[in-house]
Amino acid sequence: MMLFLVAVVFAAPVNGDVTDCKADTWGLAGEGFETPFIKGSEELDFSKCSYEYKDFDQEDGAVVNWYPSQRDYEDFHGIDMVPSRHWEYSRHIDNDRPHYFSLENWTPGVNGPLAMREKIKLGECEIPQADGGAWHVQRVGPLVSTGNYDFWQFGWTDLWRMSRVLKKHSKGVHFTGTLVAGILNGTGEILGYPPIHSHHIHILPRPNNRLKLPSWENISLTAMAIEQHGDYQCNEADGGVKCLFEKPGKGLVKELHGAVDLEGEFNDARAPGAPPMAWWFTIAIRWHPKSAVPKRPVSQMFVIAMGKHNISNQFSILEPYPQNAHEPSVFWYTGTMAADGELVRNKLHTHALGFEKAFWFKASPEELGLLGSPYNFKITYRDYSSGAQEKFSVYGPEPILVKNTGLPSFQAIEQHLLTNLAAASERHSWKCGKKRSFLDSKNALCMSQKPSLVCSAIGATAEVFDDITGENYHYDRRPPTCCRPWKFHKGDAFTTVSFNKALSRAPGPWARKIPTEFPQHLHWLLTYVPSQPQADASVWSLGAYNQGLAGIDPPDAANIMQFIMPLMVMVFREYDEHEIHRLVDLTSFVLADIRKPKNFEQNALSHILAGGHGARAAKNDADAGELLGIDVSFMSQSTEVAEDPTSRNFFLGTRMLFPVLQIGGLLAGVLLAAARFWAGAPCGRRLKQVNACCTACARITRPHLPRLAMRFVQRRSD
Repeated sequence: MMLFLVAVVFAAPVNGDVTDCKADTWGLAGEGFETPFIKGSEELDFSKCSYEYKDFDQEDGAVVNWYPSQRDYEDFHGIDMVPSRHWEYSRHIDNDRPHYFSLENWTPGVNGPLAMREKIKLGECEIPQADGGAWHVQRVGPLVSTGNYDFWQFGWTDLWRMSRVLKKHSKGVHFTGTLVAGILNGTGEILGYPPIHSHHIHILPRPNNRLKLPSWENISLTAMAIEQHGDYQCNEADGGVKCLFEKPGKGLVKELHGAVDLEGEFNDARAPGAPPMAWWFTIAIRWHPKSAVPKRPVSQMFVIAMGKHNISNQFSILEPYPQNAHEPSVFWYTGTMAADGELVRNKLHTHALGFEKAFWFKASPEELGLLGSPYNFKITYRDYSSGAQEKFSVYGPEPILVKNTGLPSFQAIEQHLLTNLAAASERHSWKCGKKRSFLDSKNALCMSQKPSLVCSAIGATAEVFDDITGENYHYDRRPPTCCRPWKFHKGDAFTTVSFNKALSRAPGPWARKIPTEFPQHLHWLLTYVPSQPQADASVWSLGAYNQGLAGIDPPDAANIMQFIMPLMVMVFREYDEHEIHRLVDLTSFVLADIRKPKNFEQNALSHILAGGHGARAAKNDADAGELLGIDVSFMSQSTEVAEDPTSRNFFLGTRMLFPVLQIGGLLAGVLLAAARFWAGAPCGRRLKQVNACCTACARITRPHLPRLAMRFVQRRSD
């Protein structure tokens, strides 16, 4: 195959930290760094490891599902390749996990991958290291695929038997290296993209084998300790597949105090009908006793945009936003930092075929001229419902086309942003000087909050010739990213902006034409050293953001609440004295956590509800919804959390709050339904026959479920 690298050159900087960031630092903050992958790791030939094998279906929660194409994956139409554990899927009719009803059980030679006949195994291997730690490897397979961008969906619990390791190391362990990859059967070759695409892999504190969790225990917003996506492979000059052996930046470590679970998907990105290829889904970790690597642990914050949310589409859980594939556009969102810390690395995740450039600003949208300027950068929200088949709205953001901004090009928009940033920075410096205090600490804090450009990234792809179709295609590669040192504080404003380019050719040999819309992300994974009092342990968190109260029209705000999950920042904190992790801080925001009126923030719901060890806790957002007069009863979720014994008395008896909150939410929904009925609000097709309206019930139905399940759902709705 002929390999050509395609990249964009950074714009030349003008001056200081309000100009574009030029050098590729791999997203590491500042200079004088090592590349964040393990050198020499290519010498670890995991194919020659002394694996111990057993049938994968002996694992609790084992998941391998196969979907022949992306459309089948979206519609939940797949094959359960571990049929003996099919009973573990929830039988609750849940809007985003109908797998018990929608998956067929695998019968070799009858359905599923026809070239695959062998029962799936789990292989495990441990390579002891001199410091008392080890490389621990697990692999699932052999899997046999034939292209067509099929989806292989994985999940299982207690990866690498970390619960056993932590019995010996009760204070936790450090880890400095991970691998998530497809490995060719027999040769041990790490398979890059193409042929194997890492769609997404999320490794999270337990319990988080998402597909096998009961609905009331599901945490759909992931706070990740380890993750892998398709645009992390480097170009050949930077290491190629060696970059998949990741390590924390700047010689630091991550920390584990509890077992972790996995969920995610890989794809065979070759043309349909490609020759059968046998491979293993492989994960590895290099862990150390704490005494062997006595370094400060880093934490991670996964920052994502609220995207198009369609509960009848499995792709929806990943929150992509639809990019116009034929015209350049701009997307942005904003928020505030959820913790104090110092940036180590900011790693961008996008889909490179439609990505030009992105920025991470320490500034508000007003300071950048995204709001309140003569130009139009409005991110609108619209209903993407496809018509009569949809029984509920499909709502999400729509990027603004460059031609509608009032500026002619990406270059002009970038200049507009940087010019406004420079002006805001000067105003802030003047204010700091005017309010100068005799306390140096206050002066330093004021100057540290000066608006600036922290990171910028550019798109990169590799052009690879496909033997079957006889054409060249572009494939995602690591986006060169420049970041500057940044000490942030809880509440500091940030804004991230993405330039999305038109696609120049089809996504790959499995799709021979350019689509109308292209799913896109603007996700950042911030690795940072947390400030006290969270400096003694790794913290995993996630925030989902939008354009904030100032950037969204009130009607859109109501629809966001009805059809898109609220912003939830989940912080998992692990205690030295426990082997288990506990959800210690959960703040649910109605909209983005940015520039809110003070009374709104003071009244927004922020609480923790927990029962005894392993109790189910309900997170009720109804109080926050009352602030906007919006029914949010359908957002009540619950999760399994472990309790810190010191708080047992405080939380005693709260287990009974779950049914109480459910009843309260139901009453609120009934009142809203009555109000909409008298106002003549529109209803679903079935409910129109009786001239009634039911907001909550309409969300339960799904066009892709089998008829028997559909009848059952409709009876519940009626």
